[in-house]
Amino acid sequence: MKILDFVLSARSKSLTLIAIFGAFTALLISSCEESALEQIAVEKFTVSEIQIKTTDTLSLLIGKDSSLSIAVLPENVTNGKLVWASSTPAIATVSEEGKVKALTLGTSTVSVASTDGSARKSSIVVKVIDHIDFISGITFTNTSPSLYESETLALTTTIAPANATYKTLKWTSSNTQVATVDSKGVVTGLVKGKATITAKATDGSGISQSVEVTVKEVVPITSLSFTTVLSSALAIGESRTLEVAVLPLAAADQPLLWSSSNSNIVSVTNGVIKGIGDGQAIITVASRVNPAVNATIEVNVEAGKINDLFNQATTVWRTPTNGATGVISNNKFLVTMAPGTRYRGDFFRTGGVILHAGRYPIIAFKFNRPLGTGNVIFDTNNGTYLNGNNKLTTITGKDGVQVHYADLSTGTFGGSAVKLSTTSATTLSIFQLKVADFVLTADQVAAGGNKYEVHWVKSFASLADLQAYINQ
Repeated sequence: MKILDFVLSARSKSLTLIAIFGAFTALLISSCEESALEQIAVEKFTVSEIQIKTTDTLSLLIGKDSSLSIAVLPENVTNGKLVWASSTPAIATVSEEGKVKALTLGTSTVSVASTDGSARKSSIVVKVIDHIDFISGITFTNTSPSLYESETLALTTTIAPANATYKTLKWTSSNTQVATVDSKGVVTGLVKGKATITAKATDGSGISQSVEVTVKEVVPITSLSFTTVLSSALAIGESRTLEVAVLPLAAADQPLLWSSSNSNIVSVTNGVIKGIGDGQAIITVASRVNPAVNATIEVNVEAGKINDLFNQATTVWRTPTNGATGVISNNKFLVTMAPGTRYRGDFFRTGGVILHAGRYPIIAFKFNRPLGTGNVIFDTNNGTYLNGNNKLTTITGKDGVQVHYADLSTGTFGGSAVKLSTTSATTLSIFQLKVADFVLTADQVAAGGNKYEVHWVKSFASLADLQAYINQ
């Protein structure tokens, strides 16, 4: 072989070895990259929630044990290892499996926590006791319970004694073809018929109580229509009940589906609507079985509208004066002023109010002014109306009861003469009548002069509207 041939041959072999080594190296790198990618692609699921499935407090007799069950979400957590702990092991211990053992009287907090870095934890209080107060009686608070097919009904009970150690009940149905009941006493109606629902104590007392539940057949609704006419807008915070005509009459008492197109404007619950914010919403009522059978009504809510009546058990109005009282009586708010050298009983709206001097400039209070001499002051956080006492204008309606009003379109508040906007709503945190400094004789007090009745508080778009309303 010639020297030149040898060199070429050696060089060729070297190039071949380099090529082979390069391909091998590329293969290794590719393999490593694929392995790394595979590792990166593995999704890890951390614990989002741990819940010990029992009541907040577990009562346990000395020497007894109880295994706690838990729920962990999501179910496919990557690291499912949990750590159990007892705050006072001398009172109650807990094993790695969640078995609690009562050792001596007292309380200890038992907790379970995740170990995957999610910092999720759940705990209960274990109360170690030396005796059990058994249940002596169970009473159903539902009287003649009934429901429709596919409807649910929560049965409730009272347990005697009130200090019973274990108040958990086991619920059963005598006819699961007609109605079923879950572990919390919620009954589900399946078909027309009757079923006896039994609640039994689980404390070993053997006490139980039963109630017969009637499941009614659902009659298909063929027509729905609103009979309520909304001739005026709702005020923010005001509630009204919508009445609906149902056909056929046999379906009239069936539950209906209620919804609002904008619950930030109007909320609805079983036909009771409430103004939430300024604007308009469509309220829909529909058949549960066939939602295609429905009816709609447009509801307007206007900021600045006030329509406070006293035809319900509760009201936003209070008497903040120490010693004064205010109660709803015969659809009026009856105020008894605090006694003294001078009588006082202010009338205050909790939560303030939203006014709009452009939409509803007339703010009216229908109430009989107390006897004797004294001051009635319309007061706000912007100051006193017209900055003085007895500045409300008084007119008398058809029924002879006085109405006192302020005109926001011209009137101002406080010494700085604050005038409310006529183009936008104004929120006032203080909105009240100060009814104070009344000097009364004994005869006037005996005649009820230390009391006044408020019939309503309303806003009107004009004085003419107010006059028309009180003279209708």
